Amino acid sequence: MKLIDVTIPIRDAMTVYRGNPAVRIRPVMTLEKDGVHVSELRLGSHTGTHVDAPSHFIKGGKGIDRVDAERFIGPAWVADLRRVKGGIGAGDLATARIPRASRRVLLRTSNSRWWHPARAFQTDFVYLAPDGADWLVERGATCSTYARAAGRWRPSRCGSRMAMRA
Repeated sequence: MKLIDVTIPIRDAMTVYRGNPAVRIRPVMTLEKDGVHVSELRLGSHTGTHVDAPSHFIKGGKGIDRVDAERFIGPAWVADLRRVKGGIGAGDLATARIPRASRRVLLRTSNSRWWHPARAFQTDFVYLAPDGADWLVERGATCSTYARAAGRWRPSRCGSRMAMRA
C-alpha cells in the first residue's frame, strides 16, 4: 500500500481558527552556541492538520490518546467538492460518486487557497454540514477529512456525528 502524508507544515504565525492561540516557534538552543538545535513550540490543539477527538464535541467522549491511529491509515476515496460554498451537505456528497463501501473519505475543497501564503482567518470557509456528516455515517464512513488542492491534502474536523463513531 502506498502511504501519502496528508499533513501541512506547522509554521510560525500560520493561519489559525479564530479564537485559537497563535502559533509561535522560537529557537531556545542553537547548533552554533549549544551544539544542538531545540525549538519552543506554542500552539493550540487545532493548529494545521489535526484530528478532533470525540471529547472535542461530546462530554465524556474519548480523548485523542484513546482513538486508534490505525483508523486514519488505509485506502481513502477523494471526493472533489471544490465547487461547494459553505456547508457540504448530503446532496453534495450524493452527487460526488463516493462508493458506498468507503470507510475513509477525503473532501477536496477550495479551503486550500487560504494556507499559502498565511493570512487572517477567513469566515467563509467550506465545512461539513450536519446532514453531510449523517450521510457519511449512514454509509459506514468512520473518518472524513478536508482535502487540500494542488495534490496535497489537509485533514480537518469531521463534526460531532463523525466523532461519535470513534
